[in-house]
Amino acid sequence: MIRRHAVLLVVLFVVAAVWVGSRTGGLSVTRFAQAQATKSPEARKWEYCTIVGVSWDSKHNSSSATIGFFTATGRQLETLDAGSNKDPLSVAFARLGSEGWEFVGQVAYYPGPEHWPDTWLFKRPAL
Repeated sequence: MIRRHAVLLVVLFVVAAVWVGSRTGGLSVTRFAQAQATKSPEARKWEYCTIVGVSWDSKHNSSSATIGFFTATGRQLETLDAGSNKDPLSVAFARLGSEGWEFVGQVAYYPGPEHWPDTWLFKRPAL
């Protein structure tokens, strides 16, 4: 019986919070939907790129990262020389972040017996 009252009290509290929030403008699904609908088409265009590999050459004390930029004609690969830095991934993240790219996710590919390297995905508003 006490458990039932506690559940009822929580439900009433949540309903009251949503009602008060919607009246004060704190919670407004309509306002969010309207803001999304009024965005110009240009604001919804994105550029994408990936970090598709990092390497460290201990013999030559050098490292690099490979970045793939997606274009209308395909993916253009660029090798980023990270010098003697033993963490080329951090160098690539720092560069992309300074250029306005936002990290959105990571994908690990296991297509079969071979293991492809992890891929880090980035986006930014189209320039």
